[in-house]
Amino acid sequence: MVEEHGVPVTNVFAFGHTYDSAFWIAVPTDAERDRLANDKDLLARMRAVFADTGYQALIEDIWDRDIHLPALDYLKTLGIAIESEETVARDHGGNWYYAMK
Repeated sequence: MVEEHGVPVTNVFAFGHTYDSAFWIAVPTDAERDRLANDKDLLARMRAVFADTGYQALIEDIWDRDIHLPALDYLKTLGIAIESEETVARDHGGNWYYAMK
């Protein structure tokens, strides 16, 4: 879906922790990141994929069954982040591990 917007994806990082599931999509530049991150339709389409496949429901079920802490309910929504290689190179010495911490 990102590449349909003319932006190459350089990497996708996925975290399936039961308490913090997230996908980080890496794109080359800050400008591309900003444009995509503000595209509400794109983000809604991505979320729809996770809803349609049952992944979002799985996260919610695990949260409600095993973890449920009302003050942290926002965590039971799958995170989708778009980050740029430029930012990681500039702010984290090119190290994605530190960027995601």
